[in-house]
Amino acid sequence: MLVLASAEKDRIGSQSPVHMVAENPFLFRELVEYLRPSIRKIFVCGSFDMAGGGSKSVEIFTVENNSWMRGPDMITGRLGHGIAHASGRIFVIGGFTGREITNRVEAFDVEKNEWKEMPPMSTNRFSPGVGVVDDRIFVIGGEYLDTCEYLDTCELFDVRTDKWETIAPMPTMRCDMGVAVIGDRIIVIGGFNGKECLRTVEALNTKTNTWTTLPPISTARQGMAAGVIDDRFIWTFGGFGNGPTDVMEIYDVEKNEWTKSSSKMTSPRYGAKAVVVNHKIFIIGGFRATNPVEFFDADTTTWDKSSPMVETRTLHTAIGF
Repeated sequence: MLVLASAEKDRIGSQSPVHMVAENPFLFRELVEYLRPSIRKIFVCGSFDMAGGGSKSVEIFTVENNSWMRGPDMITGRLGHGIAHASGRIFVIGGFTGREITNRVEAFDVEKNEWKEMPPMSTNRFSPGVGVVDDRIFVIGGEYLDTCEYLDTCELFDVRTDKWETIAPMPTMRCDMGVAVIGDRIIVIGGFNGKECLRTVEALNTKTNTWTTLPPISTARQGMAAGVIDDRFIWTFGGFGNGPTDVMEIYDVEKNEWTKSSSKMTSPRYGAKAVVVNHKIFIIGGFRATNPVEFFDADTTTWDKSSPMVETRTLHTAIGF
């Protein structure tokens, strides 16, 4: 753990603790991890229901106890939706209700343990990418099934004002992509454009509202799980390319390069969701999952099982809080 001794507090200029941390990327990353709120629970919602529509059901995993419990049902059942955690609330965004692709948004207040309808998006979206920076929820791309349209449009929701606004479109239209947030950037990986699975990787700078192209991932795929370690490494898991895959690839944002991990998933799967708890990446649900919930230890590069959910879930969402 990073410790800045109180005896150093009066040192200024290049000798000050603040300057020393800013100049040392290793100390800076350690400080970021120290200040980051710890994940104690994982929230999972939605999926196919028995009738082929969207499920309203919610499950909550307590990390310390390795146990699942039911949560309050969503207002609207859905699948293929987005999810975000901001300002003490969990937002569920868009998706397919069983009858239509929707623009509806609802939020779960963690302390009040209740759902509330929120202002809808301007665009109906299935399987969009979602990332949060500074209490702003960025919703990226997706699919509109009614017209078989794959989207490049993006919008953001400011939780402080409860208002939506349109932002710069993504250069590549797509849905079902991997998404990772590092600093002020939201990085979008792979996905599907209606014709083929993609290798394309693009990053949105949320400060300047501009997109840049990054090195492509080596394996074209959609439906991958993605998690960030040390605010530097993006780990990607599985997905669907020419079929379900067990491949794992890592992007190093400092070196700006991808490497293929020597580790593989315990079984090929796609549509799983990733939640990072310290250096353990929980992989939850998805198609073709041999172990519905398991975690990968990024330090030891080993897999272990976790308690299974009450329900089997696909086209669901998951987030830590």
